[in-house]
Amino acid sequence: SYGYFTAGTSGFPFTSGVVLSTGRAKSAVGPNDAILSEDAINWMGDGDLSQALGISNVSDATALEFDFVPLTSTISFDYIFSSEEYHGTAPCNYSDGFAFLLKEVGTSNPYQNLAIIPNTTIPVKVTTVHPDIPGGCGPENETYFGGYNGFISPTNFNGQTVILTAQGNV
Repeated sequence: SYGYFTAGTSGFPFTSGVVLSTGRAKSAVGPNDAILSEDAINWMGDGDLSQALGISNVSDATALEFDFVPLTSTISFDYIFSSEEYHGTAPCNYSDGFAFLLKEVGTSNPYQNLAIIPNTTIPVKVTTVHPDIPGGCGPENETYFGGYNGFISPTNFNGQTVILTAQGNV
C-alpha cells in the first residue's frame, strides 16, 4: 500500500516521491484504465486518521510513521491527494481523505493534521475538495481541485487536488 515512485517521462508534477494508497501502490501507475478496488480482508482503519478527518468507520488505512529531529523551526511537505471517488456524485457522499499528522514524541499532546485546506482547519477529503456536482452537491474548495483524469493520465485515479503543502511548526 506504499512505495517510492519516479515520474519518468509521465508528466506527473513530482519527479519522485512516496505513494500511499488504500490499495496496491503499484496500481497507482497510469493510465487511468481500471477501477481500483483492492480491499484486503480485515484491513483496518486508524483511530488517529478517523479523528483527523472527522469520519468514522475508516478502513483500508495506510500509514507511514517516522521520528525526526528538526533542524529548523518548520516542516513542510508537498503532496497531491488523488482518489477513485472522484466520479459521478461520489464526492457528495464518500470521504476518501489524507492526513499528515504531527506530534512531539513523548508527549500526550494531540496530533496536529497538517493536510488541511489552506487558511482553514478543514481536512483534505473528496467531500471537502471538489467542483460542482450536477445532481449531487455544490462545489467545496474548488480552487484546490486539480481535475478529473481521463484515460491518458500518469495515475490510475479518477481525480486529484492541485499540489498542496502540509506545513507546521516544530
